[in-house]
Amino acid sequence: MIQRVAIWIAVVAFIAYTIELCFYRADVELHIDGENDEAFDAVREAFSANFLEGWERGGASFVVYHNGKKVVDIWGGYADAESERLWKRDTLNVAFSSTKAFAALCVAKLVDRGYLKYDDLVVKYWPEFGKHGKENVTVRLVLRFSAGLAYTDKKIHFPIANDWKAIGEVFEEQVPNWPPGTQIGYHAITYGWLVDQIIRRVDPKHRSVGVFFKEEFADKYNLDFYIGLPKCESHRVSRLTLPSAYNFMEEYLYRPSDFDVTRFVWHMATDGLLSKVGHNVPWIAFMKRLTLNNPDLYSIEQAAVLGIGTSGAMAELFERFR
Repeated sequence: MIQRVAIWIAVVAFIAYTIELCFYRADVELHIDGENDEAFDAVREAFSANFLEGWERGGASFVVYHNGKKVVDIWGGYADAESERLWKRDTLNVAFSSTKAFAALCVAKLVDRGYLKYDDLVVKYWPEFGKHGKENVTVRLVLRFSAGLAYTDKKIHFPIANDWKAIGEVFEEQVPNWPPGTQIGYHAITYGWLVDQIIRRVDPKHRSVGVFFKEEFADKYNLDFYIGLPKCESHRVSRLTLPSAYNFMEEYLYRPSDFDVTRFVWHMATDGLLSKVGHNVPWIAFMKRLTLNNPDLYSIEQAAVLGIGTSGAMAELFERFR
């Protein structure tokens, strides 16, 4: 039985690959730019191999610091392969969940200055949050995805996405998805808004997470990274693409253990936690369609998904605060 399934998957993968090869793969010339320490030539070779072997279909950049020194700063491919727009040193990319680390640094800065403690109750700063069994949620529980707020029953539509007061009311009225502190469940999108609400109330200047990050980190260290991208910079953002059927098959055949197919199908079929999270914010879609290529979304201060910047900025910040 297992052998038959393996053969079937291989056949489907071959057919998908053939279709992609004939119709979808752009005939564009590969380029790799940048520089690296000669001791890290193997890194550059591996980076190039990702393109040559088909693991990277568009463009990418990669920066490494070692012992306080930048030893790799390379980029290649296309920011938009269809239009043949090259990836450059200053090409910006949507950071998705890596943005959460930047938001957490903002909280850490407030803790370091004595304005906040990780074990403080959220209601100490946001009294209205304590309704419906959330009165014992601490800042630490929010940061470690244990607050029980992985999704909200009320869908968060685009018109209120940047209205922090309206967003706050949604969370104030929300009943936890599970008793806070009893388990961990990834707060894929809600994390960003929860952290923003806390920062606005704790920061003496009442800055949003985007403004706080800009003034305390980006401006101070000259980092090309934004939580809320200025519209004048949107032309630098790379175009996201969905993986093809062949890409999925290739990944699965390469390392089946990375795909918990049974759990995924069960969650989607029964409207489980994964399904609820996926449908909670309709304007953030990256499974069947990609809404995050819409420049109108880039200015939204969504600190769980919509950080936008260069790999160099990310690497430098993590090097400074590792």
